[in-house]
Amino acid sequence: MPHPRAIADIYARLKPLGFNAAFVRAVILPDWWEDAAAHVPANRLLAEMAVSRFLGISLQDLHDPSVQLSLASVVPVRLKTATRDTDPDSVRPSIQIALQLAELLAQSAGNIPHFAVLQSAIDLRTTLLRESGPVTLETLVRKCWSLGIIVAHLHRLPQTTGFRKFDGLVAFVGDRPCVLLAEKSDCPSKLAFHLAHELGHLMLGHVRPGSELLADENLERFVRDQDEQAADEFALELLTGTKNPEFQRQYGLDAVRLAKKAIDYGTKFNVEPGLVALIYGRSADRWPVAQLALKRLGLTSGAHSLIQAALIEHWSDGNPTDSQIRFVEQLTLSQREIA
Repeated sequence: MPHPRAIADIYARLKPLGFNAAFVRAVILPDWWEDAAAHVPANRLLAEMAVSRFLGISLQDLHDPSVQLSLASVVPVRLKTATRDTDPDSVRPSIQIALQLAELLAQSAGNIPHFAVLQSAIDLRTTLLRESGPVTLETLVRKCWSLGIIVAHLHRLPQTTGFRKFDGLVAFVGDRPCVLLAEKSDCPSKLAFHLAHELGHLMLGHVRPGSELLADENLERFVRDQDEQAADEFALELLTGTKNPEFQRQYGLDAVRLAKKAIDYGTKFNVEPGLVALIYGRSADRWPVAQLALKRLGLTSGAHSLIQAALIEHWSDGNPTDSQIRFVEQLTLSQREIA
């Protein structure tokens, strides 16, 4: 007999958890899915199995329209760089999706080494300078994978009203560290800092196997938190060679002159010019000038595709299923790339 409400009850029961119908259709259900298909019990069961697999929700509960749904496993989270009024549960849907992705990638990434050694920022920087010159997003992503650290960027996260996303998180899946970024900006220099910050949490031991994961809701905020300040210092030392880079504050700089000075400084001190522009914009409170300088430097886009290219290269050795491939692609690829 056809299910009396097809799939509408699943959408209605998932929404309070932060997963709206559009997200479920785009990411969770098969690419051939049409809601009318759920009138066939076998298809309804396929939908339930997909939701259970990718959202971590009890299959038995999904099968009974009268049961209020809940996430099967609530992983302990330390939510950092959040505003005082941020309810940790408001970030839970995005974190749940990120963890499901991390688990899938950790299971499939069979050709990368075991992660074994915590390294200081200056040791990592020295190695990267020797191998490839100034530390950039591309070289840092490549180094992470070579150290056994999974790196991915999420293009798509749940967008249900009342729920929030994160900028970055680091977690262990078993003994495999995973860094997941979700910053909308496509600027390689900005994403390099975000990745270096999360790498700092990992290398400084703020997150360990079996511990709670650490999520940064907003990496643009100044916070008086010992771990966050240490992760910022790690990132700056890795990217620039010093925990407290100081550039001469010339408040009259326009974008043309800032771009030139960023190149000159970067060449002299082995620092990626876009990062110089960003640090100037933050320290001098001249973000518009910094953004225009980044545009002149050609560093406003390309970050997401760099991260995605490395992911594609490493993650598929575990022979993922078609549904797993779709799940990863819908989360990590832009719609332009999918098309």
